Amino acid sequence: MIWASTTPIPPDTKDGPAAAEAIVEKNRIAASVMDKHNVAIDDLFTFITPHLAQAQNPQDVHFNGAGYELLGKQVAEAIQAAIK
Repeated sequence: MIWASTTPIPPDTKDGPAAAEAIVEKNRIAASVMDKHNVAIDDLFTFITPHLAQAQNPQDVHFNGAGYELLGKQVAEAIQAAIK
């Protein structure tokens, strides 16, 4: 099993900064539970954050084609690492 963190919510979306902050806290809690139970973690939040300007649609939680390609490659790498 591999747990993947939730990707960032832009602070300028409908739900605003509170939703963006909630994702950070939920990811932190979930990661600690996964770590406690030795579940592999694919930290997509940290991975995609430096690429948000070119990968995430403006004022939207969804990604453009380039963003999904980046995330897909990251997920594939995490799976390959887990099955080795």
